[in-house]
Amino acid sequence: MTTGPTARDTENHAPDSRDHDTRDPDTLPVVPVQDVPALLSALDLFTRAHMGQLGSAIEFFHWKDREQASSFLSAAGAALSGLPYRGYHGIHSLEISDLARVCWDLLQVIRHEVHHDRPSARYTVLSNPPVRSSATEPVLPKATRLGDGSIRLSLTPGQAESLLQAMYLYDTVLRGNLKALLTPACRGLVNPGMAEAGFHIRKARELMEPRPNDEFHSLTKCLEMAFRPRPLKPAVFARM
Repeated sequence: MTTGPTARDTENHAPDSRDHDTRDPDTLPVVPVQDVPALLSALDLFTRAHMGQLGSAIEFFHWKDREQASSFLSAAGAALSGLPYRGYHGIHSLEISDLARVCWDLLQVIRHEVHHDRPSARYTVLSNPPVRSSATEPVLPKATRLGDGSIRLSLTPGQAESLLQAMYLYDTVLRGNLKALLTPACRGLVNPGMAEAGFHIRKARELMEPRPNDEFHSLTKCLEMAFRPRPLKPAVFARM
């Protein structure tokens, strides 16, 4: 039985709209092996942005001065969260959206699925079975490693929505819009630290080297078509 916030019997409950995709497995979307590291980065970044851990963004992008960029990003996160410099909320904190926990669950599921044949040090793996942290999704997402190293995804509608939001955020920041990180981090329409955070983000942006990834952008569009009958309306990201 799954444990965690608002735990329920996830093995014997009747199927509903929140259950995994019931299509034939051969028709479920597949993430090519070369795109798995970028997918994990997108899920990781989205989770950390919600937690206010903005300084970690240096791990996913290219910078002229990593140390200084990390300092600016951490200061932006502290301004929004009200926590000490480099402080952040835990994944189970009530202060963050459950969207972050949904992405965290998918991140852990994929890390566990690939832990036996890690091809390189390009991403972190998880040997222990993941435990659900989301309070809104009744089951863990499913990720199946195929023979060629690609990953087949079977997600509930809510999990698919969270995944696509994470991919849109990652793609947006790759293209140079660092201020997009403030949307999940602020956790509210009105945040007294937004002006200060924006100042630090602009300073960090001056040190960033945008490198759009057209293959990742195409993957996002393919998954969007697979999971949604209509185009997803992404979160409104602030402009520089």
